[in-house]
Amino acid sequence: MCRLRVGHTWLTQSYLLKNEEQPFCYACDSLYTVRHILIEYPDFQDTRRKYYSVTDLYRLFREVNPSRIVGYLKDLGVYGKI
Repeated sequence: MCRLRVGHTWLTQSYLLKNEEQPFCYACDSLYTVRHILIEYPDFQDTRRKYYSVTDLYRLFREVNPSRIVGYLKDLGVYGKI
């Protein structure tokens, strides 16, 4: 949860260690960030609704039980990459 809160996860920041370009979501024309995964990416919307309905990171980490966030990430298949 700490890594998600500060936005530094293996999935979104490993490019720094690998000397690669920053991950980019071509479907949305935006950077691949924790915010993008947890809140913004439209293709994850139906899955996201099963776990929470907040629309910003502040409310997500204050109002949503961490187990719901973990469940969402596991459902997406990215939990192990956090």
